[in-house]
Amino acid sequence: MTSKELLSGLFANLADDLKKYGFEPVYPSGARQGEAPIITRSGTSALINFAGEKGKLRLLYSDNKVWLLGAAADAVSEDDTDYASLSSNLFILDEYTAKDVVSVSNEMRETVEESFGKKDYFQKQIEKSNPKAVSRSAARSGSAAYDANTLALKLIGVYGQLRDPFNANMQTYGEFLAEDFFANEAAPLVRETIRANDPKKMRRLFNVFTELFDNGSNEVQDIICVTILGSIRNDPQLISNMLPYLSDPMLEPVTAVNRILGRSKAQRSRLEHPPKYKPKKKKKAKRPGSSLLGG
Repeated sequence: MTSKELLSGLFANLADDLKKYGFEPVYPSGARQGEAPIITRSGTSALINFAGEKGKLRLLYSDNKVWLLGAAADAVSEDDTDYASLSSNLFILDEYTAKDVVSVSNEMRETVEESFGKKDYFQKQIEKSNPKAVSRSAARSGSAAYDANTLALKLIGVYGQLRDPFNANMQTYGEFLAEDFFANEAAPLVRETIRANDPKKMRRLFNVFTELFDNGSNEVQDIICVTILGSIRNDPQLISNMLPYLSDPMLEPVTAVNRILGRSKAQRSRLEHPPKYKPKKKKKAKRPGSSLLGG
């Protein structure tokens, strides 16, 4: 058996299962639709790529093993650096037969159903990498300060609709980009609450701000005062609605920031146009067949 015959068999057995969960085969230029779009590498190594809105999958044969790999939607297709192993099976081309292809296909089908049928693999990866909130006891004891991650999670408790943008932020940048989230997602909702001025909702919102401002890091205090509450730009009605709910420590910095932003076009421009995001350099991961992917 050749690696192409192996991948052709896996493709025939698994393509419909992958399609059911939103993954379509990626056809290289010149490849015929409907046939297994196999890409060959050096030696006997070969692969087939699949892609969907959630991410990318790859069937890979390399070093006497066949792999099902998963990666984010922006993963580099040319190598396996950004991919993680969903499953791997020993497959020795000189010894294994078509029956073994069926057996491997069945195992991979179970992996696909487990990864995407019950709870989406990519969603699980997002939740796994999502930052955790600093506990109230840790913040109040002084052993830790509330951070931007905690502020985001607390606001999600107030505005449930922030959950999807929060996850999207993590998926887009590979880390939590606080300024983008608070300026573009949280601040508009906060302004709506202040404008509506419902006492119950205002107390709930400002209880969060008070708790995190009093026991938060400098970054959290800046986000609350400048990025979120500074976004009302000294609007007289919104200031009037907000004043009864501002704690003493918050009163002076919040009103001072709004006075500055209300009259300074340059300061507003800096807030509205932050420095361009620069992603962190990724560490090179080991390729399939290494201990990183269970080989």
